[in-house]
Amino acid sequence: MSAPLSFSVDGRQLVFEQVPLHFVERRGITNVFAEYDAKTLRQTLQKRRYSSTKGLVQETMQKYADYLDWPLGSFLLELKQGGDESKLYAAFLNKYGDLQYCRFSIDGDLVGKKGLYCYTVDGSVKYIGRCRDSFNKRVNQGYGVIHPKNCYLDGQATNCHINFLIATATGKIGFWVCPLESDAEIKALEERLIKDPSRQLDWNIALKGEQPGVQDAPAWVRPVFVAGVFWTLLGLALVVMSLSRWEQSQ
Repeated sequence: MSAPLSFSVDGRQLVFEQVPLHFVERRGITNVFAEYDAKTLRQTLQKRRYSSTKGLVQETMQKYADYLDWPLGSFLLELKQGGDESKLYAAFLNKYGDLQYCRFSIDGDLVGKKGLYCYTVDGSVKYIGRCRDSFNKRVNQGYGVIHPKNCYLDGQATNCHINFLIATATGKIGFWVCPLESDAEIKALEERLIKDPSRQLDWNIALKGEQPGVQDAPAWVRPVFVAGVFWTLLGLALVVMSLSRWEQSQ
């Protein structure tokens, strides 16, 4: 095992210990969405998340009436393999739901704890996250194995995305944990680590749409904003009162 990683946050040192990570399949797992059979196409189209998607229900009902009682995953795979030129099948999936994935797990004395964790590629930190249940659950039931349900619009897209990034990374993947007890502390420290402009976390940026170097707004911004809103509203109130008095005097 490698030496611990250490991060400084407001003068405090956070130590991350490496946890053994084992790949069952390093890459190349595809069409995971096709394994979803808990609901039929008809049942899925009745769900609000899908019925609100523009044109999805109408187009599907018209073109594929004979498939309405098929398991959803089987139907979508049929479309994909049949040369679905309109990419209708992809409208049911989140943007990371039809990628190649891998399968991995972690073990060791620390996996039952909660706190902060990070992924590295060849020793370079790519992603920092928080876990308020257990590292074992977060990885062995989440990131490490993509469940078919997670590929869909109402699934867990983050799991798919992180797994895909790991599957397509060319270097050695490492997993590290910093056990902590307080949920509030876990959340606050994660935010500080991610927003630190000195730290380039490529996978956090890709997942959250953040830009490198984004920091918290200076302390004076909020009171100045509140004061501005107050005086603006007061000015509008005075204008309305003046107009009302003028109309009464006419």
